[in-house]
Amino acid sequence: MLRNTKLSIAFSLALGSLSLVATPVQAAVPTIANSSSTSTSLTINGTNLSGGTATVTLGSSGPLIVTSQAATKLVVTLPAGLVAGDYTLNLQIGSKTNSAASIVTIGAVGPAGPAGPAGPQGPAGQTGASGATGATGAAGATGPQGPAGPVGPIGPQGVKGDTGTQGAQGSTGPTGAMGAQGPQGDKGDQGLQGTTGATGPQGVAGPQGPVGPPGGPALSLIDANGTVVGSIYGEGYGWGSGLVLARVGGERIIIPFGFANRDESSGAIVGPEINLGSTGFLVYESNDCSGQAYIMYGFGSAPGASKPSALFQSNGQFTLYMAMTTHAQSVNFASWFMGGPQNSPVPGEPGCEQFVSGAAQAFPVDTAPIALNWVPPFSVQ
Repeated sequence: MLRNTKLSIAFSLALGSLSLVATPVQAAVPTIANSSSTSTSLTINGTNLSGGTATVTLGSSGPLIVTSQAATKLVVTLPAGLVAGDYTLNLQIGSKTNSAASIVTIGAVGPAGPAGPAGPQGPAGQTGASGATGATGAAGATGPQGPAGPVGPIGPQGVKGDTGTQGAQGSTGPTGAMGAQGPQGDKGDQGLQGTTGATGPQGVAGPQGPVGPPGGPALSLIDANGTVVGSIYGEGYGWGSGLVLARVGGERIIIPFGFANRDESSGAIVGPEINLGSTGFLVYESNDCSGQAYIMYGFGSAPGASKPSALFQSNGQFTLYMAMTTHAQSVNFASWFMGGPQNSPVPGEPGCEQFVSGAAQAFPVDTAPIALNWVPPFSVQ
């Protein structure tokens, strides 16, 4: 509980000839507005409580440990076993000249006691040093016009004053009569280029052009041994990848390919090698990737494919899982089997991972996995 606050501000002014001496800038003098306490801490509220190291004493205890310091709030830890009562609180921010003090009550506050008798009149204190000149106050409102005074006698002729500033431009006079036609002047220089006008409306479509010449042979994806994987089918899933339409076991299968040497963080191409990508994962109703395997709907079932499929790769070997039906069914799956470097828990190796149970459309895998004997790196020809 705050009872009073003492502030000490010192100013000094050298008399005689005026001289200015540069002194270090100090923190502003702190003030204590109020305080409150718990059984373990004391919170001091005020101003200018930061800007330097805070030193806090309470009676004969201290310095106390400062746990929080801000411009308007300071929190310190109370010493253990502190008896309830009134204590002198001394606060110093930085140098000793930046200090403040007050009386605080720790513990429950009892009822106010009766007023004591007035003490004797103390001796008059010494006159303090003159304070700094305050800032100029705002101009007061203009008073009412006073009555006109009597006309004074005519004074002597004054000296000629300086020429006054030019007066404001007068209003334009009326237009005069038109003069006679003058001779023709020389041709002036060409003016600046004007701004581009707004775009005109869309014109009507022109007639259909003639049929173009037939295209050349389709591009193919070739492995390191010269084996044709398939024809280039279209754009892949980003980062410059593509799709190949390959024939495996008499079926048309969609297989992705793209640059194999990429920066893992940015995806930037750092090498010319081309490799195949994976096309998804298998899901299982068990939680350990055992039992019937299903290909998730959407993987390897792009237009042009005759059967849904999932392509896995591990250490340069490629394995293809192919569904024997094009009809998806609803499956409540609890685990999935990742299929390659981009989808596996262990980089470069397929792996099983449990999954929160959920329903999905999937295709049952009814055949054994097919080992593809393609050898990386690949090229487009």
